[in-house]
Amino acid sequence: MNKKIKISMVMCGVMAATGIPPLKASNSVPVPAGFEDIFDAKQNSIVDIIYGDRSIASLAVEYDRNDVQLLSPNLIVEQITAVDMPPLAFTPAELLKKLSAPLKRVNRQGFTDDRIVANLDESNSVLRLIFPADYFKSDGKTYDKTYIPHRSQAGFVHNHNINYLSDSWGDSLSVSANDTLNLTGNSYIKGTWSYSKDIDFNLDELALYLESQDTRFKAGRQRLNDNLISSTPSMAFSFFNSVSFDGIALGYMADNYLDPGSGAASPVSLYLPQSGTVEVYRNGRMIDLQQFSAGLQYLDTRSWPSGGYDVVLVSRLANGAREEKVQPFLQTQRDVPLGRSGISGAGGAL
Repeated sequence: MNKKIKISMVMCGVMAATGIPPLKASNSVPVPAGFEDIFDAKQNSIVDIIYGDRSIASLAVEYDRNDVQLLSPNLIVEQITAVDMPPLAFTPAELLKKLSAPLKRVNRQGFTDDRIVANLDESNSVLRLIFPADYFKSDGKTYDKTYIPHRSQAGFVHNHNINYLSDSWGDSLSVSANDTLNLTGNSYIKGTWSYSKDIDFNLDELALYLESQDTRFKAGRQRLNDNLISSTPSMAFSFFNSVSFDGIALGYMADNYLDPGSGAASPVSLYLPQSGTVEVYRNGRMIDLQQFSAGLQYLDTRSWPSGGYDVVLVSRLANGAREEKVQPFLQTQRDVPLGRSGISGAGGAL
């Protein structure tokens, strides 16, 4: 008999005789002794899904210390298999099957050899998907990059929204547009304007942007409204560490969280008499949670699923009051093809 086998048998015999349990694999997230039952319980959360260096969606997940389960993986398959993403070696249906299975949790430096894993940052509600290298095509050819990402190709992108609302309060017509002229690989001119029946014409922004990796410099016109911090657009929303006076904006932002070429969406506004939180529901499931100060606020819809559907806005104010509003919503989350135009429309009654 092999000497190694003899030693293993002797060690197992000693452990069985002394009552010492065999060693178990350590959990991916260490917890204090005595709290295992609490930390082993399943938890629910809404997280920002990061794929590569891009935020692609916000999804509800169920997780414990070892695994993460995506509750709606079909919402991110389209973004992962888009034309301007690195091509995968299998079909979208196979990708959906892999994402529907529980994903193993790893730390920030974790890697995988044969399956998709997830790094979940509970404090920031961020989940990063990590794919094995052999999941991607390795034929040496560059994938089709026929889209304007506003950072690597020159071009012009225009998108606009026309909204007409008729209810018991009256009729409302508004038009808003966003125009971006990309000059070089890292510079572009961006303009945003709007027109409504009661406010007339407003030039919200007309500025020159210069980008260097993840730093964006900005100089130009910026409408500040009455509140310099919480209004939209505002200094806090547009750029950080800024200097501004009389509607002239000059500053920089350390993270490119704005992606003006990702599509168009119908605006979602809500008036809050006091500060509070706004819960967003789609088909009975919460898809977003945002905090606002008092006043007319515009919700950030970039992480909402694409398509046309009704959203339920539940506002919870600081004094404990609760208000509910139902509004139709339409969003197209896609890059703009070169030399093409797209038209989308939605109709509904309130």
